[in-house]
Amino acid sequence: MSLYDDVLRIMEEELPEIGPYMLKKQMRDLGIEDGEITVKDVPRVSRALSEASAMFGKEKAKRIAKRIEKMSRVSGVIETERNPDKKLEMLMELAKSRYRMGEWKEAMKLFGEALVIAKKSKYPKFTAEIQRYTGNVKIRLGDFEGAEKDFSEAKKISERIFDKKGIAESLNDFGSLEWRRGNYKKAMKYLEETKRTAERLGDYRLVGKAYMGMANVHDETGDQEEGIYYSQLALDALKKAGDKKGAVTIYNNMGVAYARLGDSKGDENAYKKSGEYYEKCITLAKELDYVVMEGWASFNMAETLAKTGAFEEALVYANRSEEIFRKLDDKLGLSGALMSFAIIYREKGDYEKAKEYFEKTIKLRKELKTPYRIADALYEYGLMLRKIRDPNARKTMEEAAKIFEKIGNKERAAEAREAVWK
Repeated sequence: MSLYDDVLRIMEEELPEIGPYMLKKQMRDLGIEDGEITVKDVPRVSRALSEASAMFGKEKAKRIAKRIEKMSRVSGVIETERNPDKKLEMLMELAKSRYRMGEWKEAMKLFGEALVIAKKSKYPKFTAEIQRYTGNVKIRLGDFEGAEKDFSEAKKISERIFDKKGIAESLNDFGSLEWRRGNYKKAMKYLEETKRTAERLGDYRLVGKAYMGMANVHDETGDQEEGIYYSQLALDALKKAGDKKGAVTIYNNMGVAYARLGDSKGDENAYKKSGEYYEKCITLAKELDYVVMEGWASFNMAETLAKTGAFEEALVYANRSEEIFRKLDDKLGLSGALMSFAIIYREKGDYEKAKEYFEKTIKLRKELKTPYRIADALYEYGLMLRKIRDPNARKTMEEAAKIFEKIGNKERAAEAREAVWK
């Protein structure tokens, strides 16, 4: 029995009605003739089939990839491959597949092996690409300093070989990193430079990503209307580029912006619109197997539902989010999931449980050194402490206000200080 027949059997078992057709289509797209799959083709075949199968669920997609790889013993083939070019290609395919599935630790291991070959074989473009990937994984794992080193190295390499697209990608990565750190002026500088470079290259996907970053900055500095404006620009650019995953992120960000409008203005319609965008995000994220964004939109949805009194439904979303981020070992996402539980229990009036979750959230966010998120958690905690007349309310709100002030969000700093006296 040929390797093609083995893969066909797996597809027939996993997806009886459409599996065989899906295999034939992917073979055509990859330029591989029926019956001629070699073990060295397996990494790109398993990646292509898992991505095509994602519409039937992420677990199904992962299982297909793992079954194909196990059946073909591809890990042993990669280990014994002597041709560095072929070995690098196979490692990159597997690493990118794990990255897209949100399997950060396995992705890091594979990218690490690929990086050793790329450096030894003097493939600077691959070296830079790998370091951009590993930097983004490190952000998810809360290692911001490690991410900065990887992005710096990637940018230096891209500049040395005059790779303009690589430079633009690195600039965008720096913008994303500085946004998470709360260094908003630096983030905007990087993002504006990314947009200009990407426009010159005609890369609408990257233009959209830069606008997305700008929207995030405006949202966290208290200008939700401007954030919504940039999100719409981002959505237009990403649709032009055919980037569905980018659109998923935008839907989440629009949900956040409207939720903040609901918080600041007590506008029920804003909360409703927020929920609609989160629902769009979650639905499309599931279709595309974009599990990370499903997690982010889930904890955001949980908070919005809690603030409108839908506690049981909110808990379903919060539990789903925690499940996702614990499985991925994604500390940044987990801090959001924990925060959603804190909000739910506060709104329900279960202050002991809320206190437990607020303290867990604040501790984790301080470990991650994410100032906006620390201040946001302190502010929400302060609201509860004020309500139950806890003497620490003023101290907690003042700590939040100082952080908001430091990162340039004067509106929220004033909001925190005013809240003490209400």
